Amino acid sequence: METQQPSQSPVAPQPPVLKLSWREKYAGILVLIVGIIYLLWQAIDFLSSRSGAYAVKDGSFNINTSELFNHIRSIISIILAISGGLLLLKGKRAGWVIGVAFLLLLLIIASGIMIAGYAIADNQSKIIGGSFVFLLLMALVFLLLPSARIKYKVGKRTYLPTLVLMLILAVLYYFLQ
Repeated sequence: METQQPSQSPVAPQPPVLKLSWREKYAGILVLIVGIIYLLWQAIDFLSSRSGAYAVKDGSFNINTSELFNHIRSIISIILAISGGLLLLKGKRAGWVIGVAFLLLLLIIASGIMIAGYAIADNQSKIIGGSFVFLLLMALVFLLLPSARIKYKVGKRTYLPTLVLMLILAVLYYFLQ
């Protein structure tokens, strides 16, 4: 009786996976938390909305175009934030691209709100807003550190998709209102 040996197919060696440090995990978790909070906020807003954004009149369904763009922007942001946070935690380069673009956009928006409302805000609002801006800035800096760029295999060709995604998000947030 002959016993057959299982065929050994050559397996390509996997590149060593670099373990994420607390800084990369912090950035990934922050992006993920922002996406989840944004999702919950949109769900509550949609369920409790009594405005005239949607209307059924004489058998036709009417949608306010500015509200439609607002919902499209929100859905895209939620998908990007949640997927970017998960990909960052998995150590994927696409997570770095999405995370950096999303964090930079949020940092610009939060800083603009802080600057615009600085004169009329009370001290508690300034502290809360400043803390949020600081948390976003630290997450962005952590992703831009050389150690993080090595772990996510960020090269010269990675910056172009990041810039393109940032421009798309800027168009969504600033021009489609």
